Amino acid sequence: MSQLQRLIANDADPGDRLGDSVAIGSNFVVLGAPTDNNGSGYVYVYNYKGTTFTQAQKLTPPDPVQNGYFGWHVAVSGNRIALGAPRANNNAGVATGAVYLFERSGTNWQQVAKVLATDGAQEDWF
Repeated sequence: MSQLQRLIANDADPGDRLGDSVAIGSNFVVLGAPTDNNGSGYVYVYNYKGTTFTQAQKLTPPDPVQNGYFGWHVAVSGNRIALGAPRANNNAGVATGAVYLFERSGTNWQQVAKVLATDGAQEDWF
């Protein structure tokens, strides 16, 4: 198998760790960059058309926290993306973790939910 294309974020910086997590959908690919932006993290969506992937959207956590690692894990199911941020904070404490769910609406991805552990505690890394 040969390499089709090298994907690089438009705003890539050394140490972003783009591609630490990868998930592939029917006509798109999702790449996590969990240490980008002081560790709050970003996720990049690239659409596939014809023979080329093009950066379509940069997803950011709605409640960024330094070293939250948004995009540490990524998963795809149909037109939905699940993005893990194991060190995100919530009412249970620091680094309890969260999963953010995004859904495709037309050509854009929008957050539809934030999932927290019902028994979450500080440093759980959910």
